[in-house]
Amino acid sequence: MSFSINTNIASLQAQNYLAINQAFQDKTINEVTSGLRIVNSGDDAAGLAIANGYRSDEAVLTQGIQNANSGTATLQIMDGGMSNISQLLDRARTLATQSASGTFTGSRTVLNDEYQSVLGEIDRQAQSIGLNQGGTFAQNLSVFIGGGQGTTAAAVIANGTVSVDLSNATVDTQSLGLKGYEAGNQVAPGATDSGLYDLSAGGANSVSSLIAANNTTGSTSFIVSGPGFGGTGVNAPVTVTVNLASVGDSTSLVTAINAGIASAESGGAANDQALEGANITASIHTGANGTQQLVFTSPTAAFTVSAGDTTANALLGNLSATSGGALANAGGLASADTFGAAITDAGATFVGAGTQQTVATPFTTMVATARPDAIMHHIVVSDAGSVGARSEDDRVLAALH
Repeated sequence: MSFSINTNIASLQAQNYLAINQAFQDKTINEVTSGLRIVNSGDDAAGLAIANGYRSDEAVLTQGIQNANSGTATLQIMDGGMSNISQLLDRARTLATQSASGTFTGSRTVLNDEYQSVLGEIDRQAQSIGLNQGGTFAQNLSVFIGGGQGTTAAAVIANGTVSVDLSNATVDTQSLGLKGYEAGNQVAPGATDSGLYDLSAGGANSVSSLIAANNTTGSTSFIVSGPGFGGTGVNAPVTVTVNLASVGDSTSLVTAINAGIASAESGGAANDQALEGANITASIHTGANGTQQLVFTSPTAAFTVSAGDTTANALLGNLSATSGGALANAGGLASADTFGAAITDAGATFVGAGTQQTVATPFTTMVATARPDAIMHHIVVSDAGSVGARSEDDRVLAALH
């Protein structure tokens, strides 16, 4: 029995060429209809990886443009609100100027009613644009746009981000100095905004130098009293303990004090809850000459802050002018606790929104006095001890500048 194999070489070659042409045609049709040069990873694996990277960057930049547009729109809304607030301040100044005139014969009560209404509208507008104290946008805002370059992922993100710091751009009445209670910010009577002591890093009595010279326990304390936490028993004043372990400058000092206040507020006792309701916070006031002083503020309650020990006493500015910054007595300390210098007692209090002293001597207690919302006159004490009247227009004028 015999076998024969018939092979048609030409036919096989023709079929192979047809298959190749069909595959090329299919690929061409896919490229034309999809608009892509690379349809499948098999078309160009390396090129597909590069294309995917570009596509991802395009998506990021597209969203980044939307982020930037949203940020611009938000800033425009803020600008409009601040423009309205500026006009409201103009009206408040007009009312204050009218009331300050000795020849005004109308009703200051009517003027004050409108003044209060203006203040309320300022707070409402500040809240609506998120620039009230603790507001939505009263912080360092970061808008990620993309397109950043760097050797690390963190560098790429940082270089593709635009930051706008609005933490000091609050425009409510408390931020403008038109409302609330303040203790601190020592200014000599009748002088410009130049402090009687300086906690700044370059000052004669910097925070770090005062702590190094007068603290051995790693902490200090302030005694805070006010409505509901200024009596006895469950309503006794609250002692705020401040951890100084990480404190080396005025910024870290304020952070530590506010942390101590928050810790005291969480105590659960009646006086702790009253302290929380007062919403007292510490901050640093920088004067016109660059000096820095410790300031405590509350939007709602009058209060008193006093030193619990010699370190706190120094941080409050109670320094002996004749002993090179030696501490004065915080009250209740034995006279032997001299820290190398004579101890002096002083009890100056504040008038005129807490920005002036009745006497130009050191003090142990800072008393929060009302920053009146009304436009009536208030009394201040001059260097010579004489009493005079100052118009509330001064405060409005200061807010405008």
